[in-house]
Amino acid sequence: MPASERAKLAGEFARELRALPFQFVFPLHSVGPKQLAEMLKVLRSIRPLRRRDIVGQDAGWVPTDTDAWCFRSEEELAAVAAAWNAARQGTVLRSRSGPLLLGTTLHVGGEQRLDGPLWTASVGVEWAYGPAADPLQLGLRLGLHCDGRVEVDLDIGSGGWSPWAEHWALLEDTLTARIAIVSTLPNGEMSIIRTEIAEETQPDLGEGGTDRLGGWACEIQGCEALRHALVNAGEEGVRTVISIGSIRWQKDPPEWCPAEVRNLVLNSEPVKVS
Repeated sequence: MPASERAKLAGEFARELRALPFQFVFPLHSVGPKQLAEMLKVLRSIRPLRRRDIVGQDAGWVPTDTDAWCFRSEEELAAVAAAWNAARQGTVLRSRSGPLLLGTTLHVGGEQRLDGPLWTASVGVEWAYGPAADPLQLGLRLGLHCDGRVEVDLDIGSGGWSPWAEHWALLEDTLTARIAIVSTLPNGEMSIIRTEIAEETQPDLGEGGTDRLGGWACEIQGCEALRHALVNAGEEGVRTVISIGSIRWQKDPPEWCPAEVRNLVLNSEPVKVS
């Protein structure tokens, strides 16, 4: 391809990238059109998550501020592309339209105590265009234990913060999900945390025996490195890509779901948990 055509194509891709909800503080025109096209494919597919806060006493969570990703170099873009690929590969695609891909910056939770696991601040997304009384929210946070175990607190709520709100959560065994959570670390490595969906409902196996239920991750790579990065990153946080490949309701499903969530559901009938 002639140099003039390459420059024109790179300029078109760069304009499309700048239209996305991300920031770029390095010259995109210095990147080749092939690399820009790949970055455009990756970033277009990622839905940013917002920080979540409690709206009041005895009330629920609400998405608030965004942490817009700011890319300072081509290497940072490449790191996100690698995390995107690892997250997609970490979820077996059984949904009709592929996985739900989300992006966030993980921070240490403000309520963090000195003892116990290190919890990240809650992040989430809200689909508010459904029935007025039934917006659907998705929230996520991680609990990193000192012994290397990880709890994934994935919560899907219907009804927002109203008195009639209802929730489906991994930690309560009312939801199971196939998720891959991939974080880019300062040393160039990645942390990978994955949950799986049990083929059938299993009884509680006690401490250390709930790998497939209760929100415990079944595959963990780089947990200690992620803990270290979170503690040292401060307000900058740790950039993370989340791929949700499929979910299964473990009780009666929500009255309304957006297509993005509905297409992930494995079971057409609710699975009752005794």
